[in-house]
Amino acid sequence: MLKHEDLEYRNMPQSMVGINVSSSKTGERIEGYAAVFDSLSVDMGGWYEVIRKGTFAKSLKTNAVKAYLNHNDCLLLGSTTTGSLQLREDNKGLRFSLTLPRTSYAKDMVQLLRANEITGCSFGFRNVTGTDVYRQENGQNIRELNEVFLYEISPVTGFPAYPGTSLKIRYWDKKRQEMENKIASAEKYLAADKVIDIEDKLREFERFIAS
Repeated sequence: MLKHEDLEYRNMPQSMVGINVSSSKTGERIEGYAAVFDSLSVDMGGWYEVIRKGTFAKSLKTNAVKAYLNHNDCLLLGSTTTGSLQLREDNKGLRFSLTLPRTSYAKDMVQLLRANEITGCSFGFRNVTGTDVYRQENGQNIRELNEVFLYEISPVTGFPAYPGTSLKIRYWDKKRQEMENKIASAEKYLAADKVIDIEDKLREFERFIAS
């Protein structure tokens, strides 16, 4: 069984996702975005992240996705299995429409939303190995998400903007250390007056950055 600690989570502020509520004979419905494409995150501990269009496309065809309040699986709001949660990608991001259950906590959430206490929307996912891209741009370490397994979305009342993960922070720490070691090694060769093919070294450095 998949556990919360097995997932990565990303939060988007209400100003980006625009969650709104409407009422009908069938009950309360909320709509908005769980994720927004091509928007650079805040600093996540020495690196930044961007979600590309198509990131959720395959997962939406195969995965059963649930909606919770504040990622609490005791506060189920709906699921794609029952049809109460509908998800689709458009040019802006991952769009959702959620018909709420007639529960006390769902009614409370609607009141929180109308009182502007819902601060955004979050999603829980697992990256598809080998599909994310790491690069440097303008001195920034950037991770691009291109394909993920989506498991849940969640309106949230707390908003730590784009929280980082210790795993990825350790990844960049390791990369920085490897880069510093290579530079130090090159400097030692130069200091020893050894012959070096500078073009080869530059190509090696570029391959390292791209890896």
